[in-house]
Amino acid sequence: MPSLGANFRNDKVMTTVKAKNQYWTFSSGVDVYVPENITVFTVQERTTTTVAIVELTSTELNVSGASVIKSNNGVLLSGNSDTSYDIVACPRRMSSGTFISTDDHKDYGEENCLEPVIEATHYENDYYILKDNKFCSIKLEDEAVKVPAGKAVLHLPAVAQGRSYSTVLDVINEGTTSVSEEVKVNSEKFATADWYDLNGRKIEGRPVKKGVYIVNGKKVVIK
Repeated sequence: MPSLGANFRNDKVMTTVKAKNQYWTFSSGVDVYVPENITVFTVQERTTTTVAIVELTSTELNVSGASVIKSNNGVLLSGNSDTSYDIVACPRRMSSGTFISTDDHKDYGEENCLEPVIEATHYENDYYILKDNKFCSIKLEDEAVKVPAGKAVLHLPAVAQGRSYSTVLDVINEGTTSVSEEVKVNSEKFATADWYDLNGRKIEGRPVKKGVYIVNGKKVVIK
């Protein structure tokens, strides 16, 4: 009988989940392949009543030629409701026996407000969980009430600064914009805009390298 390590290396460590809604949050203590027909998003702050989901690009998800959700990152997945999906562990960056951390690795940018739930954890009411495709504030409950492992919770950065948010946050899909070199050079919309890298640092002028940038509040891929 193959060992657990051998099964891990051969893409045979997996679980199957059934999506109840179009959107659901996800996290894992190990890298996993992006399931077929699934779109992966980060969730970013927008207003006191809305958050925006921004699709991760193939470049951001690429690990050694495969589309992978990296360990210890909270993400939002989109698929078909009432459909089962296989979640398969990916050994391309990790080996069997790798120490499992509960930290938030933030591989997809500091602007991603989702935090991974690697172990079942109790959260206070300044966190949100996804319910019926909306983010709902967690009620103040007994410490025995925990968010199950494998999900992700929303924690907005301005909460600590006293900013008041709605108890229910609507989700806006901003998508991802791909821009060719020709469009980048000739479009007045992009030529006069301020450009930022994924860490929020402003770039002087237009980017000259291929990559993913933020412009006009949206994620843009220069190919």
